[in-house]
Amino acid sequence: MLTVFLSILLLFDPGSTDIKDQVKTYLNDQFKQYERFEYEILKMPTDYSSIEILKEKDFKINENLSYLPVKIVKNGRTVQAYITIRLKLYKNVLVALRDIDRKENLSQSDFELRLCDVTELNASPINTKDDLNNYRSKKNLKDGEVLTENDIEKLPVINSGDKITASIVNGNVLIQTDAVSRQDGSIGDVINILTDDNRQFKAKVVDFNNVLIIE
Repeated sequence: MLTVFLSILLLFDPGSTDIKDQVKTYLNDQFKQYERFEYEILKMPTDYSSIEILKEKDFKINENLSYLPVKIVKNGRTVQAYITIRLKLYKNVLVALRDIDRKENLSQSDFELRLCDVTELNASPINTKDDLNNYRSKKNLKDGEVLTENDIEKLPVINSGDKITASIVNGNVLIQTDAVSRQDGSIGDVINILTDDNRQFKAKVVDFNNVLIIE
């Protein structure tokens, strides 16, 4: 059950109770995927005779500010306006329990689930430890930092400098040659390779020892 904290910073005209109820109901529906959210109404239209949320319009969020489109009747004219809302969105997400170096293999024991404010994260936070041992860090992580999808990558099956077999299909003919990987790569990744005759190609990783030349 979502817990909603409402802080109203403005004094509303008569009839504002209805729009407050509309906002509360609308936000409850918008943020069902969060464990909790908080909001403050910072600015809203004034001197209107009626106001209604435009549910068919996009609900815009920019960092911790959101702009809720509404239809108002003012001086006999119907116009679109916005209610400005400050948000805090909370989810149970994985948080690092220690500093983790770039390219270090991840372990489930290095993280725990915590309820955190994820409003201003630039990437989707991770909320499960499933398969975490199959990944490594793409950057240096700090103790207490929320783990996001942009922070991790699959463990490579081929490392830079590994000797590999490169294959290319020419019609019905399969041609193979020895090569050296110039990059780390997981299954399905496209990496740079160097063949024994010093020609460079891009190749798709098939397994720990084989790649398929694609260009």
